[in-house]
Amino acid sequence: NSTFRSRTPEPTTRLFELPAFFLSLSESRDTGTFASLDGAVAPIRHVAGDLATHRTASAGHRTLNFFGPAGDLHLPNDGVPGPRFAVAGRVNAGHARRLRPTLQRTANRDLSAAEPLALVAETWAAWGPQSLEHLEGDFGFVVIDLEQGTAWIASDRFAVVPLHYAASHGELLVSNILHSVVKATGTQDELAEDALADFLLFGHSQNTAATIYRGINRLAPASCVQWTGELGEPSTWWTLPGSLEEPTGSDEDIAAELRDRLERAVACGRDGRPTCVLTSSGMDSTSLAALSAKLSQQQPACGPTRMATLETPELPDLSELELSIRFAEALGVEHLSFSTPTGGLLDLPEESSWPAPEPWWHQWNRTMQPCMNQIAETVDLGMTGQGGDLVLYPNPDF
Repeated sequence: NSTFRSRTPEPTTRLFELPAFFLSLSESRDTGTFASLDGAVAPIRHVAGDLATHRTASAGHRTLNFFGPAGDLHLPNDGVPGPRFAVAGRVNAGHARRLRPTLQRTANRDLSAAEPLALVAETWAAWGPQSLEHLEGDFGFVVIDLEQGTAWIASDRFAVVPLHYAASHGELLVSNILHSVVKATGTQDELAEDALADFLLFGHSQNTAATIYRGINRLAPASCVQWTGELGEPSTWWTLPGSLEEPTGSDEDIAAELRDRLERAVACGRDGRPTCVLTSSGMDSTSLAALSAKLSQQQPACGPTRMATLETPELPDLSELELSIRFAEALGVEHLSFSTPTGGLLDLPEESSWPAPEPWWHQWNRTMQPCMNQIAETVDLGMTGQGGDLVLYPNPDF
């Protein structure tokens, strides 16, 4: 338990935001019971820090309690037309916004300012659980019908955003942090023997929907489960197409199919804004840069392509600036260079020192914030190969 501390870091602009929320849906209307779940919300405070807030809402004859960043919860405004669904969790913002034109025609009202989770509520009102087939990218959320007091928990195709849930004494508990649900149910001493045996034998659970705690489940990839006072059986809304056997066709055919899929991925979400590829001069990022530059030349409406390199003066042996500049020149695209601040990057705690005085991403935020602000002023749409997630994904500004 000492791993999770209720200490709140000093207020900062949080650039690295992990999804961290705890939700309960119960028969009780006494919102004071939520305050007694300090053990459940302590891990959320530890991860989300000063971003975590407490929100409540009536859901039929039940009460919704939410603790986490305000951006991880959508509640419809009273008196404003729209579906009576609350949505808690995370969704890929860019992919959600792509649904806006279709939803605009269905809803017959202005959705231009609707946030991504509000768009999820609109899709659920239009298509129900079938709306999951219209979503792309990573997501994990809970949809609550505020009139019926029922809920659905849904995960993306590979469960990138983990969701743990349990039904305890007529109450639904959901969090992306397992320890929150464990503390809320008081099952920290009740281990699931099958999952424990799997871990000892194989190093991981053979059941993707199981946790090591009895009565607490993890939502499997591409799954959806309904709660109406009792948990239903999870259903799978998508399966990996094709077989895992050796692909048929010539090497040229297979390469052409891979290239086509990469080109479609690079084109996704392009709306005329400049696209900046953060490059390490390795194969992943330079391939993306080449495909993006080709798309910009063939379809100018998609917007221009830029390349950027993140320089770390403390690690000169890892400098890739020269190679990146040469590659940008060969592609005929603009190159940008951003330097990390001196001091701090080499002082991040080792994993062996866990529990650290604070999560390492808090220290990463403070060290990288000037550089990240500089990038955010320049970059609208970011793209990267493996390893760039720490720079591009967490920043809410692009």
